[in-house]
Amino acid sequence: MDESIDSNITTDADALESARPASQHEITGLSTRLAEAESKVKENLDGWQRSRAEFSNYKKRQEADLANLRTFATSGLLAKLLPVLD
Repeated sequence: MDESIDSNITTDADALESARPASQHEITGLSTRLAEAESKVKENLDGWQRSRAEFSNYKKRQEADLANLRTFATSGLLAKLLPVLD
């Protein structure tokens, strides 16, 4: 394990042991920050899921357009070749 990580863990553990009990005001503040963070997480998750769905739909549209292009390009070529064969 990295020494800097070990020292951070030790420092955090020491800080927890020497910490004074949290006041009601601090608990309320932390609860508010937690609620805000959870709200932001939901917002980001929703945005990510929407973006993923939009990209999936875009990809399907592009594949369908490419298939149509191939079909019409082939039919155009055949239309040009048919008079030569007759």
